[in-house]
Amino acid sequence: MSIKKEILNQLLDKYESSAHFKNEAKVNRRIMMDLKLPLYNIESPTQKRAVHMVLEELRRKKLVKVLWLERNHIAKQVQLNLDNVEQAYKEINRQDKRTALDRVRELCVPQDEDPDWLRGFMDHVSTFVDTKFKVPALIPSCPEDQQYLLIVLRAIAQLDGEEVLERIFSKRHLRDSKYFENRLRAKTARVLSRFKLKTKDLTPDQILQEAGLFRSSDELLFTGPISIEINNQTIDFTPLKYGTAIGARTVKELQIVDLNADTVITIENKASYREYCNQMGSKTLALYLAGFPGPMKKLFLRKLYDHAQQYCLNVKFLHWGDIDFGGFKIFRTLRDVVPAIEPHLMDVETLLRHREQCQELSKGYGKLLMGLLENHEYEEFHNVIEVMLRENIRLEQEGIL
Repeated sequence: MSIKKEILNQLLDKYESSAHFKNEAKVNRRIMMDLKLPLYNIESPTQKRAVHMVLEELRRKKLVKVLWLERNHIAKQVQLNLDNVEQAYKEINRQDKRTALDRVRELCVPQDEDPDWLRGFMDHVSTFVDTKFKVPALIPSCPEDQQYLLIVLRAIAQLDGEEVLERIFSKRHLRDSKYFENRLRAKTARVLSRFKLKTKDLTPDQILQEAGLFRSSDELLFTGPISIEINNQTIDFTPLKYGTAIGARTVKELQIVDLNADTVITIENKASYREYCNQMGSKTLALYLAGFPGPMKKLFLRKLYDHAQQYCLNVKFLHWGDIDFGGFKIFRTLRDVVPAIEPHLMDVETLLRHREQCQELSKGYGKLLMGLLENHEYEEFHNVIEVMLRENIRLEQEGIL
């Protein structure tokens, strides 16, 4: 870094954290820095002369004032000229922080069609900027990325159950198929996790899938006695006892013709789904979730539930997932789709019976579980959560024999 940039950057850093920047200064305090090693070495005539030349240039441009121990021989301090701060930013091509904050504030103005979670995010950003005088970590530092992040969030809010490949989504909204993945994916997932899903224990893939964005083409895997109609043709999947797959987008077009099952079960992990299919009864329909369900899997479940409510009221809906924070969150999401769904093999007895397959809780994990104990929506899991905390264990599906 050049001597000029080093001096002005240090002074502007001090200015941006001062009461002057926040317009709260009650006295005219100086913004200054001491000149010392390694920047200023009075034992090195060459280095000292170089610093003096820069100081003289900045003084002539009325950007700083210099305090000397010995006039033109030893400089003690350099002081920022508060009447010419804007020019100091321009001198080193540094972004004016006040302008940057105003731009972020202007970006985060809610529109009529914005959902509550997006409004909550924008309110958070505006409040953070107004009270802390800096941009929150959820917002990219690059102005172009800031603008594109809001475009992405609004586009996600308008997906309305559609599932889109990330690169197609990126090309559609950002004119570059890799821009979202390379520059905005992580920030987008954090925003959705905090303000839309309100959870901390899902991977970026799971978070974005719930929103409708997939890295690769998503398929719907299921097994059981079901017939569907699509394009005026009826297809009976009952003979395919080891399972089948259809494109997730097909779900929008299909109609359920017959459900000859007494149990519908969703299964979180693929290995457990495959094993379950090998031994389940002929009256069971099993659906592989692949973790957090995306919009199409939710739609398929809703169609199953609505059909059962109308034609076969005795059908039980079950969910089998990990006995951990993520498994409980997935179950809650499913219950919002199918109110009658119940947990399967997610209880205290199952946890303790397979204790040798359990994993210890990681640092901070207990706090997440404690949060669920305070939430009545997870009341049916409170007993098993208390045991998990007491024994310091959790159990993945694959550990259940």
